[in-house]
Amino acid sequence: MLHASTQKLIDRLAEMTERGRLGWGQEDDQSVIYMTEGYSVSVTTAPHELVIFSKDGEELERATHADLLATPSDGGTYEDVLATMFKQASRIARGTEAAISSLLAGIATVDQAEETAATDFVAPSDEGSADIEDPINETEPVEDTAVDDEPETEPQTPAEDISEPIVTEAVARMADEVNHTDEAAAQQVDFDAPEALSPESPADDIEAAPTPAAPSEIEEAPLS
Repeated sequence: MLHASTQKLIDRLAEMTERGRLGWGQEDDQSVIYMTEGYSVSVTTAPHELVIFSKDGEELERATHADLLATPSDGGTYEDVLATMFKQASRIARGTEAAISSLLAGIATVDQAEETAATDFVAPSDEGSADIEDPINETEPVEDTAVDDEPETEPQTPAEDISEPIVTEAVARMADEVNHTDEAAAQQVDFDAPEALSPESPADDIEAAPTPAAPSEIEEAPLS
């Protein structure tokens, strides 16, 4: 049966090995060894044994296969505990765990890079965009400098408006010409009116009445 301190050492070695905290090495005979503070502990292949060495390499204690089988542990014996620890320690000694850790780290890096690239092309959701401040809305409104199709015409002041006198003068001149034209036409009509009468006009058939004699020309009747 194992000594209590040896049991405690095996329990601690098994716990730290399972967590990957111990740097196990591998011997030529495929046994695994762990060294610290100048001391070392070795676990042989099956049938498993645990051997503790001093700083000088001398064997201090050996937990034989029989001792391991004779010492009970949680649901089994220390042979079961040492067998499980040997498998894990061998993986660490061969570098299997280090290789797997590196592979997982590389995969995680690639996965993160793909997620970052995908995020650059995905439109933000409504919730995400609500938290993003819009720099355009925070700036002052920009005046629209676009040129209108029809530029505004500035109202002219009375001093600048020179078209009204010209129009008034033109209208007066036209009215004057119209009036002169009407007068000339009226004179032409009056002058041509006698010629416009035809020969068969009743005015030609009427004889002119004799002009009555003046009172001085009437003979005085003799007085009887």
